[in-house]
Amino acid sequence: MQNGNYMPSYSDDHLVSDNITLADYLESQFDLDKIELPKEYFYSCLPLCLLDAIYSIGVTYTSTYNVVIKYCKKYNIQQYRQSDAFPPADKQHTISQLIENIEETGVLDFARYVVENEQRTSSKNGILKSEAVLNCAKIMQKNGIETLQDFTEKFNESIAKKYQTVKGQGSGISLAYLKMLCGDSSLLKPDRHIIRFLNGFFSREVKPVEAQKMIAEAAEYLKKKHRNINVRSIDYQIWAHMSHLK
Repeated sequence: MQNGNYMPSYSDDHLVSDNITLADYLESQFDLDKIELPKEYFYSCLPLCLLDAIYSIGVTYTSTYNVVIKYCKKYNIQQYRQSDAFPPADKQHTISQLIENIEETGVLDFARYVVENEQRTSSKNGILKSEAVLNCAKIMQKNGIETLQDFTEKFNESIAKKYQTVKGQGSGISLAYLKMLCGDSSLLKPDRHIIRFLNGFFSREVKPVEAQKMIAEAAEYLKKKHRNINVRSIDYQIWAHMSHLK
C-alpha cells in the first residue's frame, strides 16, 4: 500500500523489517486476541460519527464524548446500535436532520447551547467545529449520503477531496477517523498518541503518512497468528495505552 507522497530515506525492505520488529513488540506488549473496540465504533447513525470525528481533533476525548451525548439528549437519538450491523436506513438519524438542527439553531448557538462546546478547528483563524460539521454534512448531503450505509456505498475519492477543503480538515486525520467510525478497519487515526508511540519505538520522528504504512504492514504480519487483528484495532490499543500515560 505505497502512498505516492511517501518517500522513505531507506529501502522498503528495511521498512518491512522494521515493521516486523514493531509487530513483535506489539505482540509482546498487548493481548492482541482480546482487543475490544469502544462503543463509539458502534454509533447508531452517520451524524454522530461526523460529530465525533471533527470534534475529536486536537483535544482530549472527554470533551468529544460530551458533545455526542449532549446532541443525542437534545434530539432524543439513540447513541449506539445494538450490534456491529448497521441499523435499517429508515431507522437512522440522517445527515439532512443534522443540517436542519444546526441551521435552525445557528452555528454559534448550536456550539454554545446544544453541544456546549465552542472549540475551533485551529487556535489561529480556525472556524467553529460546529461550522466544520455543517460544511462537511452539506458535502455529504449533496452527494446523496445520509446514512451509514450511504457512506459505505457512496463515499469516494472525489467527495473526500471536497471534505478536505473544509477549514481544519486538510490533514485528512478527521476523515480517516470518520471512515474508521463508519466501519473501515484498514485505517488508523495518526493523532499525537499514535505518533508519539511510533516516535518512541523507532527513535525518530514518524510522519502521519508513514504511520499508516507501518501499522498496516505490522497488522498484516500479525494476522498470521491473530486472525481478527487489523489496523483499526491496533490503532485503538495503542491509543488507549498512550492516552493513559502522562
